[in-house]
Amino acid sequence: MKRLRNYVLYIFVLLAYQFAAVCPVTEKEILLQFKGNISSDPYNSLSSWDSSKSVCQDFSGVFCNPAGNVHKILLWNTSLAGILSPALSGLKYLRILSFFGNKFSGNIPIEYSDIDTLWKMNFSSNSLSGQIPDFLRKFSNIRYLDLSSNEYSGEIPSALFRNCFNVKFISQSRNKLSGSIPLAIWKCFNLLGVDFSFNNLSGDLPPQICDISGLVYFSVRNNGFAQTVEEQILRCKSLEYLDLSSNMFTGMQALIRAQVAIRAQRALIKCFFVDIYQNIQDYDISNIEESSASGKLIDWHDEEGFPAENPSPEIVDQECQ
Repeated sequence: MKRLRNYVLYIFVLLAYQFAAVCPVTEKEILLQFKGNISSDPYNSLSSWDSSKSVCQDFSGVFCNPAGNVHKILLWNTSLAGILSPALSGLKYLRILSFFGNKFSGNIPIEYSDIDTLWKMNFSSNSLSGQIPDFLRKFSNIRYLDLSSNEYSGEIPSALFRNCFNVKFISQSRNKLSGSIPLAIWKCFNLLGVDFSFNNLSGDLPPQICDISGLVYFSVRNNGFAQTVEEQILRCKSLEYLDLSSNMFTGMQALIRAQVAIRAQRALIKCFFVDIYQNIQDYDISNIEESSASGKLIDWHDEEGFPAENPSPEIVDQECQ
């Protein structure tokens, strides 16, 4: 009798597996699993996420491609709380995932590394914590990665920059990160902007940071860096915004001379921040000769024309007025 029971159980498990193989979880079921992980929805932002409704036509914040597959989820400033559901890894056509301005806690599920179509991820202004996952390196198509304004701690994983040839913008500002900026960042040779401001980083800036020929925005404001950086700055010929304020960089006059030299090379740095006395000192030298081209605000729009949800360059532009 026991043998017969085991045999029946085996047949049941086998049939269940085969059924699952021919009846994969639908995108609607995946999104409803995500909703099930939400512990608080104060504005009823997901009230339209209902099993009786159409994902592409009715689900708020969900956008589909012409083939009817979910390719974008935008839930901005909705104060959703809970943990990120691993189920989203089942969305095989997802390109944009933006949860800016919510209250998600925990960390990014490792299952998200299976979303190889993803090219924009914005989890800024949440309550994510722990260490920044090194499995993010698997996002070979990622272009925009914003983890700013969370509670991440520990060091920036060097592995994050092993497969970053498509990355255009990285922000990990306003966390609790420590250690140094990994030297491997220079491998992200298509980078346009980097923001590591308001952390507890220290050490030296990566010596090859200016080998990224298209880099136009670089901020390490309010950290613990301490070095002389004149030689490095002279090599940054494409920068438009550079924020080194509230650190312990040395050689203030040398840094100002470096900016003059960059101006002479027709770069567009609008303001130059330097802090060597643990106080912010803003040196606006926009009237220096050879600087007739005025600084401009970087237009951080994504590749589909949507404005970036956390445009740090705008903040710098306001402070440089």
